[in-house]
Amino acid sequence: MSAIYVAITIDVEADCSPNWDRCDPLSYTSVTYGIPNLLQPVFNRFGAKPTYFLSPEIVESDESVKAILSLTGKYELGAHLHPEFIEPHVEMDRCSEGRSAKFACYDYSDEIEFEKIKNLTRSFERRIGRKPLCYRAGRYGADSNTIKALKQLGYLVDSSVTPHIDWAKQKGPNFKNYPQQPYFIDPDDFSKKDDTSGILEVPITIGGKRLPMLPDQWLFYSWLRPTHMSVCEQKRLIRQYIQKYNDQKCIVFCMMFHSMEVIPNASPYTRSQNGVKRLLSRMEVVLKFFQEMDTHFVGLGDVYDLYSDGK
Repeated sequence: MSAIYVAITIDVEADCSPNWDRCDPLSYTSVTYGIPNLLQPVFNRFGAKPTYFLSPEIVESDESVKAILSLTGKYELGAHLHPEFIEPHVEMDRCSEGRSAKFACYDYSDEIEFEKIKNLTRSFERRIGRKPLCYRAGRYGADSNTIKALKQLGYLVDSSVTPHIDWAKQKGPNFKNYPQQPYFIDPDDFSKKDDTSGILEVPITIGGKRLPMLPDQWLFYSWLRPTHMSVCEQKRLIRQYIQKYNDQKCIVFCMMFHSMEVIPNASPYTRSQNGVKRLLSRMEVVLKFFQEMDTHFVGLGDVYDLYSDGK
């Protein structure tokens, strides 16, 4: 049987409303309370190593940085570009209510996108004290030019691909025919493999539609995402991946969700304390399911090392 590796990734952003609107002024309860008190203790119990992707407003928040750097246990930190929050052309600030709706790879020129990623990288280095090596685009908005920028700035891993999902109606990228398993990216074609490129893509674990007759929208696909996927759906997706890729040396799973989804009324998925409890319970059951299969819990940097060693 293939060796199984599980990366847990959390997009860390300011708190939202149930409509995904940012609070005004920005608040960070999900970071200062939710991550250290609700999430990291669960990961520690399972020996998991989450990767926290930090958005620009989080990197510039003293209270958030303090909470993140005070975590005990294993974890990795990466950069998460929501372009509204960082120069050039800042459109939201610490007192801006609204919704993050920009795809950096399409709503800005390649030059502006590069500058935003560069500025986020420098801010991360200055505030966190080390260079980020892993990246996820806000709203999964990455393309080949994004990958070229990451390469130039010294990144090793991207995790922006959502296999099967077409964001074109939202003016974003189309990931319909992208691989489900990690691959080194061809710099001229984001969907193709090139073992010499140096940038590893770790796609989010997504399968086909939850039911065949459902509309072609992201919500109706099977994600390894405990916010709105039942335990049974996630287990079925895991089994499908194992069956599909069992001839490979290893199978990599990439779970994802957002930091604000672990506190009440800060996202559409957890509108109450009971909603938070259900989310955490689903996550724990799925992690136990993995644990019973003798899974290796890893950070995205570990996945890079795994694939680099196998080249």
